[in-house]
Amino acid sequence: MYLTTAQSVVWLIGFILEVLVCGLALRRRLFRDFPVFTLYVFVVPARDLLIFALYHSSGYGSRTALYFYWLTQALELFLRGAAIGEMAWVVSRPYAGFRTVLKWVLPIIAVALLLRAGIGAVPRAAYLPAFVLGLERELELTAALVLCVLLALSRRYDVEVQARVRYLAAGLLFYSLFQVANNAISQNRFHSGWFQVWAVLRTASFCVTALIWVIGLAITKEVPRRPTPPEDVEQHRKVMTEGTKAMDKIMERLRRFRR
Repeated sequence: MYLTTAQSVVWLIGFILEVLVCGLALRRRLFRDFPVFTLYVFVVPARDLLIFALYHSSGYGSRTALYFYWLTQALELFLRGAAIGEMAWVVSRPYAGFRTVLKWVLPIIAVALLLRAGIGAVPRAAYLPAFVLGLERELELTAALVLCVLLALSRRYDVEVQARVRYLAAGLLFYSLFQVANNAISQNRFHSGWFQVWAVLRTASFCVTALIWVIGLAITKEVPRRPTPPEDVEQHRKVMTEGTKAMDKIMERLRRFRR
């Protein structure tokens, strides 16, 4: 069983968009601020190219294609999670208070959902596709909730988020939410015929994600500005400055007294 015409067309469109994302990422020097995310967007088209060649040479049913697909899918999922963590760190880095909130809130949410993913996936371990789909669904749900919490807290604490970062986060959020729904549907009816539909929907959803990234990287040209120091640091500086001036006055009076 080999790729159908529809699968080939959708794959080609997605691959072109992924290459565009890679080119824009290099042009905008995205690797300076988001090295993990940049690595992720380069791994995606490389993996797709290898899978496309493998499917055309040996088809869906080969054991090599099966293991290569799911192992590289795990790698891609790990990189996407790391990219989301990197995004949270970059957004919160200039804000000490906001970073402290994220440091406690996001890990608690992530650990709770990952534990739920592991517990829910264990009963399906004997059936590889269902096991991976169940695990991936929970991991994608974790990624989606972490992104939602990040965006909600940034709005709550009035944290300035660059337009470019918002586009990157929006693309990741759309893809994660779509995969949660797609995997939930596929988990109970996963067979060779449905796998083709699942694969086409998955590729098409990433086409939308890549298009969001292309638009975001193409229209946002701002260079990451140097953030203003947090308010608490400014207050400490004012206190230190006033204290230094007071000490200078005291020393001046002491010198006059000695005279």
